[in-house]
Amino acid sequence: MTRPLHPSELGDRVLVIAPHPDDEVLVAGGTIHALRALGAEVRIVLLTAGDGYLRAARRIGRLNPDSATYRRLGEVRFRESVEAAAVLGVPDRDVVCLGYPDGRLEDMWGNAWEPDAAVAGRSGVAAVPYPWAYRPDAPCCGAAMSDDLAAIVADAAPDTVIFPGANETHVDHAASHRFVAHSLRTNGSRARGLTYLVHYGHYPYPWAYRPADAMRPPRALRAGGLRWLSVPLEHDDVSAKDAALRAFPSQNAIPDLRHFMRAFVRADELFAEFDPDGAEGLRT
Repeated sequence: MTRPLHPSELGDRVLVIAPHPDDEVLVAGGTIHALRALGAEVRIVLLTAGDGYLRAARRIGRLNPDSATYRRLGEVRFRESVEAAAVLGVPDRDVVCLGYPDGRLEDMWGNAWEPDAAVAGRSGVAAVPYPWAYRPDAPCCGAAMSDDLAAIVADAAPDTVIFPGANETHVDHAASHRFVAHSLRTNGSRARGLTYLVHYGHYPYPWAYRPADAMRPPRALRAGGLRWLSVPLEHDDVSAKDAALRAFPSQNAIPDLRHFMRAFVRADELFAEFDPDGAEGLRT
């Protein structure tokens, strides 16, 4: 059902792309730690600052958060990702946030491609509001996201790119897949693509802390041509991932979310081989 994949097979330069802060650790924290132990360069790219999550915003502001509170949440969540990356051995210079609006990536892909159609998220602005972002003041539109990804992939020259899968049920994750697939295809990257799942029904099953158990693909996705790959983790990798997930107090403070996040602490991490000839990520 799954083929083992040793971290050394991913090459010396790996790019991990996540829609929101913490996704990178949920799906690849152990792999990142193992790669850094092997001396590989790992860069983490966050497409948003996770600044649209109402429940987290309420914990740092008020019951009905204003746009300034959501922007403050973005600051907090990016800082958490930097701290989590350090636990995994990734220096802060290799953690980049594009800062596009959490919850609006699907709109940017389908309805707001050009700058004159830029969209605002709960942060209240239609341009990237963070001075530490990859391109501050960039218009929140699909073309800008596409340009950023093209530049980052060209600069990193990765051997492997790890990014969300086409079957993600969260709209930001599904749109992230399209953006990255589009970038890899249209810019001639020779990188190997591996995709991951965060949101898909009751995945990972069970929603429980099972660090000795292996991940299994959702039953509905075990056929249909997907090639599943399992990266086995050493004890130190699992421990580092567990510690890195605790570096996200804005998320861990929400009990059911903490429970969900800890379900990703397993004895391996699961990816699917990206098909560069597939239909996802093609703009018409």
